[in-house]
Amino acid sequence: MEISNDDLNERGRFWNSSRNWPRNAKGYIFLARAVLEAAPYIVEDWSDSDPIVLGLFSPKPEHKASEAWGRWKKVIDAFRDAIADEELEFALVKLDGGDFVQQHSPQNSRFRGPKASDWNVDSADFRFALCRMNLTDPLRKTVGMRGGRGGFDPTGDHRIYLVQASFNKFLAKLQEPATAPTPKATEGAQRC
Repeated sequence: MEISNDDLNERGRFWNSSRNWPRNAKGYIFLARAVLEAAPYIVEDWSDSDPIVLGLFSPKPEHKASEAWGRWKKVIDAFRDAIADEELEFALVKLDGGDFVQQHSPQNSRFRGPKASDWNVDSADFRFALCRMNLTDPLRKTVGMRGGRGGFDPTGDHRIYLVQASFNKFLAKLQEPATAPTPKATEGAQRC
C-alpha cells in the first residue's frame, strides 16, 4: 500500500517508516517489529498496512477504518494481555538510547522499573501507536501525542522492547496448530 507521509498523522508516519525504527539490540526486539512478525498468527486477514491506514485518521481511527481497527485491536490486545500476564517480558530504553530499563521484578523490590501491571489497561493503543511508554507516568495516555504549542512532548518517553527469548516463546505458541478439545465423558452415561 503506497501512502504518502504527507497524508498521515504521527502514528501513520511511524508505522510507514520502519527503516527509521531503532535497531534491535542483543536479546531484545523492538515492539513494532514484534507486532508485525506476530500479527499474521493472531489475525488471519492481517495486513502490515493496517497500522498505517489507522494513521490516516486522527484522533479516533476506530471510527474511520473499522476493519483495520478491528484487526489492530485484536493484535495489540494479545500483546497487552501477554505482557500484563508476564508471558512477555519487556524493557524500556530512552528515546536517545542508553541502557535498557528492565521490567520490575518482585525478587528485586528496591528496583522501581516498569511493571507488568502497568499494562492492565482497557486499551493499550496509546502504547502501540508509537511503541513508547512513559517511565515516570506509565499510564499517561499522551505518550507521543501532541503536547504544548503544537509540538510533541516526549519527556519521560522510552521506546518499548520485548525480551527476545520471551517473544520467541510467545511466537512459537501462536504458531502451534489449534487442537480440537478432547470430548469429555458424560457423567452417568451408559456403556453398552
